[in-house]
Amino acid sequence: MANCLLPRPWTAAALLAAFHLLLPPVQAQAPPGSWEEWEARGARIAGLTVRIGDVFDPSLPDESHWLARAANFVHIETRRSVVERELLFSPGNPVNARAIRETERNLRALSFVRHAWVQPQPMDDGSVWAVVEVRDSWSLQGSLKFSRVGGQTSWRARVHEVNFLGRGQRLILSHQRDPERTTDQAAYADPRFLGSRWALSLDYQRLSDGRRRAFALDRPFFALHTPWSAYARASSLETHLTLYDRGRAALGLPYRRHGAAIGWARGVPLAEDAALRVGAALEGEEAFYGTAAVFRPGWLAPAPFPDRRLHGLAVTVEWTQDRYLAFENLRSVARTEDVNLGWTCKATAGIYAGGLGSDEPGPFLRLSADKAWKWSEEGIFLAEARIQGRRSGRLWREGLLSASWTAYLPGPGRQTFAGRFSADLALRPPPEGWLYLGGEDGLRGYPNHYRAGDRRWVLSLEDRLVTDRRLWGLLQLGFVAYADAGAVRRLSGGSWSQTFADVGFGLRLGNLKSAFSNVLLVTIAFPLVDGPGVDDYQIVVGNVVRF
Repeated sequence: MANCLLPRPWTAAALLAAFHLLLPPVQAQAPPGSWEEWEARGARIAGLTVRIGDVFDPSLPDESHWLARAANFVHIETRRSVVERELLFSPGNPVNARAIRETERNLRALSFVRHAWVQPQPMDDGSVWAVVEVRDSWSLQGSLKFSRVGGQTSWRARVHEVNFLGRGQRLILSHQRDPERTTDQAAYADPRFLGSRWALSLDYQRLSDGRRRAFALDRPFFALHTPWSAYARASSLETHLTLYDRGRAALGLPYRRHGAAIGWARGVPLAEDAALRVGAALEGEEAFYGTAAVFRPGWLAPAPFPDRRLHGLAVTVEWTQDRYLAFENLRSVARTEDVNLGWTCKATAGIYAGGLGSDEPGPFLRLSADKAWKWSEEGIFLAEARIQGRRSGRLWREGLLSASWTAYLPGPGRQTFAGRFSADLALRPPPEGWLYLGGEDGLRGYPNHYRAGDRRWVLSLEDRLVTDRRLWGLLQLGFVAYADAGAVRRLSGGSWSQTFADVGFGLRLGNLKSAFSNVLLVTIAFPLVDGPGVDDYQIVVGNVVRF
């Protein structure tokens, strides 16, 4: 590239990131009676009690009604063994506050668990009793879903159970139709396969233009100081790839992709709140493209898309810190959200080798970093960055530089101001890696896939209000007003588009009992910059929350 100067959004983003790197970490003191205080005393855990609450709490006035009682009667509670297998401590152990906090986060990470806490109960002999309290979510979704975003309509009929018979297993049977295709899906997942720490996932989808298959068997780092992890994954996709411009399908081509990977990593404690993880992997990917069909002549040039076969070896290094704090009303409504104020940095470097079957041998690299800062009593600032690419001959291909900054600032009462800025840069991307600007990408007043390009920035600002008004303990009334802006650079070094912008408002409802989505949005967005294919307004209905 002859010109290395970054566009203005990237310059501002880089300066903002540099400024926040200088912010000092937040130091928290243990409150009286906390697990941290019991650890400082050298106490031991005398025993534990597991209490699993049903979906509705009949002791609350707004949840003591016939619908709540019927739902609790039908719902199968999470089994005690499902909760116990997540515990990182046992009776007789010295109190380890970090292990207990990790246990709480592991439980809250289960989609069918709405709330999870481990409370200390003092004993007369100076030991402490651990009381594990879990509140179930409604785990069965038999739904007819309709959504309209960016001027495009989708619908889906699905039966989805995320806690089958209270065992924590996931089952999906689904039929879906969207602007691109019709999909029938059957999927199964078990996060503790055969009672072990291994997680099994199987997914089969029959598409109107092909099929998708996926298999994964993972043993993750389930705690900060877990000694090792491993995985084996494979996937296959056969479909038609649709490329868009101005919100319309411009090109279509047959597309096949096959991938597989196996890997192993070793964890090494660096400090009480930090760990280093080093591993190795063998991975492969093959992608094949058919002849492009031109739907709208002159919109997008049907450039040749070369096939690729990539097989290689890689090493991974990850450094992670455990500095979590619990918050509410950030992305969700009335639900505990765990935010890590520490760093998580990961690097993967490897080489695609001709001897392993690669047709474009060369090195590849993937880097990522995540960090959050607490900048007031309840305010949070989060930053994420991703870099990836591979070298083929003298050129870097399939490169992607992506960064985002998200902020939450509490306002008066139950009001929250939220904002997100993201910037993406793609270098010689494959067609499935094109960057789009539109409704699904944060510009809610415009059609999906409104503009295609290789560089993009999007800014979204929201004013959120959560009221005290609840309907039967099911929904919590809330409102939102927002503004979006963004631009994209045309492919292959073209010029930047004009800056598109919109404003909108509507309902932001807290879905208090469901395991599937905590927020329901019903809003209307008005574009402020006109263009071909842009309607006067967009009705945005759905449960997709970007930040």
